[in-house]
Amino acid sequence: MNTDPRAIIDFLLKHGFKKQNTELLKNVAKDIDALCIRCQRDRIQCTLTPLCSRRFLLKLRIISGAKLDDVPKFCYRQLVNLIARDKEKKRLLYKPVDSYIYLLDFLAIFFPKNYRSLFKNLSFRKYEEVINVLESFKRKMKDDFRYFLTDNYLIIQFFKKIYLSYLKKQYVCCNLRRDEISIINLLENLILFLATNYSHIIVERTPENSILISLRVFKKKQTDLHKYFNEDIDENRSLFLKDIDTISDISDEIKIYFDESNNIDIKLNIKLKTNINHEFSGKRQINYENVQNIFEFFNHLYKKKN
Repeated sequence: MNTDPRAIIDFLLKHGFKKQNTELLKNVAKDIDALCIRCQRDRIQCTLTPLCSRRFLLKLRIISGAKLDDVPKFCYRQLVNLIARDKEKKRLLYKPVDSYIYLLDFLAIFFPKNYRSLFKNLSFRKYEEVINVLESFKRKMKDDFRYFLTDNYLIIQFFKKIYLSYLKKQYVCCNLRRDEISIINLLENLILFLATNYSHIIVERTPENSILISLRVFKKKQTDLHKYFNEDIDENRSLFLKDIDTISDISDEIKIYFDESNNIDIKLNIKLKTNINHEFSGKRQINYENVQNIFEFFNHLYKKKN
């Protein structure tokens, strides 16, 4: 059988009845289980060249709600060790990107002296105790550590890598980059987290359930705007045009104007797309790298600090 995966997805979304879809997905699940069993039988292979690319089937299981006892234990332990080695900047077989582990294991890697109390306090929403630990760690790490805590999420930046904890589901996306953001509250939290480095910025939810970002860059803090707006970087495009092309992929509205004092005012309206099966219909979803690009655009307008 040589069925195009896109045809299977198209069938599930457009043509299959509930009973047919359930039967098809049960067969897929059986094949996944068989693959994981076969992979773990050869521990050398499971360690060096697992049968699923970068252990993405662990991600599928964890996001789907599997408990620790339900995931392939040896495979999972390899991923936890990989993330621990990445945190220590040790040599790796590959960089773990958008990799999921359970919250308790994540806390054990990053906060070995406090991980059990942190887990308990996060579970029972005793945030004052949690913040005390995080603030202590922040004082120790200085600019290499930042965090943002809400009822639903704990966002940690550690040496420029982002770790997103889903507190209610008790798992963590390690080195968040390209995972799709499909929840407006999460998008807002990520924007608010990055916005903490900027003065004169406002982030607000609109009545249409989009995120409006307003930023003012005062004249004395502006970069060389003539160079930014006009100097070619490649293919006869200025850095400004490149930034606008990048931002327009995810922003429905971009407003840039100068006030009477030549300060720059910027407004960006960011809205989640809701299209199903977007990969095959060409619609681009929003991910963390897209959000970072917004703030890279802002950075290009500011003079570099000496």
